[in-house]
Amino acid sequence: MNPHSGKGSPSPAELAAEAEAYRQATLAESEAKATRLRADARAHAERSEAQGQADANQALAGSLREGNQELIAASRLIENLPALAEAAARGLAGANLTVLNGTQGVNEVVAGLIGQGISILDLLKKSAMAAPATAGDGTGRAALDKIA
Repeated sequence: MNPHSGKGSPSPAELAAEAEAYRQATLAESEAKATRLRADARAHAERSEAQGQADANQALAGSLREGNQELIAASRLIENLPALAEAAARGLAGANLTVLNGTQGVNEVVAGLIGQGISILDLLKKSAMAAPATAGDGTGRAALDKIA
């Protein structure tokens, strides 16, 4: 017997209403779970990023305390790479350069620029070796060797 109508079996309209109510409840429950999971994932990602940054800061602070010049020099070089690339691009942007052999020609220009950069680095290394190390323990020269 149907408790809703007092009849023996539910009507198609009652079945449809119950199915729709069940569907709506299930969708609401699923959406609530999805919202909680998204919030938890965001919070976890933010915690992980903050922890990674804190670990990096601690490692850098430890290196500074220990006088690890190689790490400091490499870190500064990496931090400045975007600015160096931008400066090189600005220099090429105003150049009246005609490349007749496509990507190979562009690659040759870039290789030439890199070669000049390496020559400058070698010159700096030689001048650093000729001058006394600033730290007094040779770490200045070692830092330049690690960069190259």
